[in-house]
Amino acid sequence: MKIAKPNGTPRKTRRANGYTEPAGSLEANIMKMAQNGDLEKAAQNAIRRLRRKKIPITFQRGMEIIRQHPDGREEIRGIVKPVAFRLPKGVKIIASKTNGEK
Repeated sequence: MKIAKPNGTPRKTRRANGYTEPAGSLEANIMKMAQNGDLEKAAQNAIRRLRRKKIPITFQRGMEIIRQHPDGREEIRGIVKPVAFRLPKGVKIIASKTNGEK
């Protein structure tokens, strides 16, 4: 749903970094699809179409990049190296939950 200004032009959305984008932009639509759960459905439909056309599908499983061929063969194309995550300067972890805590 687009929110229109009184003159009929769509309102722009403002990001945290100050960048503004039109309400109907590609990024805004992708974000809306992700929030509604439609992005996952679109990805699953795309994978089904590729399988029907007998086109190999490439995806990540764990740390491996896998190419799955239409005949069922799986080929390991590469390994993803883990990246050491560092908290940005000024960000602190306030609390963390472990599996047993509520």
